[in-house]
Amino acid sequence: MNGLQKVYLDSNAIVKRYVKERGTHAVNLAYSKASLADLTLAFSLWNVGEVIGVLDTYKQRGWISQPNYDKAITLFANETLRLARIAMLQVIPLYGYLLVDAWKLIPRHHLYEADAIQISTSKHTEARLLLTADKRLAQAAIAEGLNAINVEDEDEKAIRILEKNF
Repeated sequence: MNGLQKVYLDSNAIVKRYVKERGTHAVNLAYSKASLADLTLAFSLWNVGEVIGVLDTYKQRGWISQPNYDKAITLFANETLRLARIAMLQVIPLYGYLLVDAWKLIPRHHLYEADAIQISTSKHTEARLLLTADKRLAQAAIAEGLNAINVEDEDEKAIRILEKNF
């Protein structure tokens, strides 16, 4: 992998790339900087299924149309493959040791397993920044010594950090 600094994305942050919501601007900036080879993005293989699941839920609830769902899935797949191919995205397999580390975080921070996996994997990648759209996940990540930002509440702060440090 390249020597660039990493930004780790959780599933809800990734979704903001494909559905305009609070926090979309910061996530778009991170993707733009990765496309320009200014930083490397990282997420867990676990996130792929979660992103598909979130987008499916949005479609089922009528928050996005079938054509917008299809477009979002296609864009996500294409962009993930393109960025991985040019080494600007690191998709981390769900290794057993990452699960074991995540399991320890669950009772410590009262997290859902998927959120604990995000923290464990972010630590593993040595990401300089974790972008999330989950307040509890951000708080737990910070308690674990990570630099984490909830883009829904702190989009402008995330943008400033991405512009200044990456």
